[in-house]
Amino acid sequence: MKKFSVLFITLILALALSACSNNTMDNNSMGSGTNSPNQNGSSLVSDLTPSNQNQQQNNQTTAITRERALEIALTEAGVKQADIRDLDIELDTERGVKIWEIDFDYGNTEYSYDVNADTGAITKVERERDN
Repeated sequence: MKKFSVLFITLILALALSACSNNTMDNNSMGSGTNSPNQNGSSLVSDLTPSNQNQQQNNQTTAITRERALEIALTEAGVKQADIRDLDIELDTERGVKIWEIDFDYGNTEYSYDVNADTGAITKVERERDN
């Protein structure tokens, strides 16, 4: 029985250390503070770095990352990231579904998108012209 207890505790500690190791790697890759190319070769601005640990944990539990959600919204809008202003991205839950809420300005228009964080489907599009 003693051997079983020691083995069980060792297994729990190994799993805990493994989880800490993965989190450290994700934090380093997300929080560099520099613009780095993504898989498409385009550069993502540093303001996409999660502002707190809770957002980082939420990002890890979604199939669609905040960077990919932004790419989806920008593609639908037909604009380049370098041309937008006032970017705001938040992970939220609506009716039990995690969504990325993406807001930005381009020209004299405010854009607002909801992107399903599991499927990447756009669930809401709003455009409002400023006069």
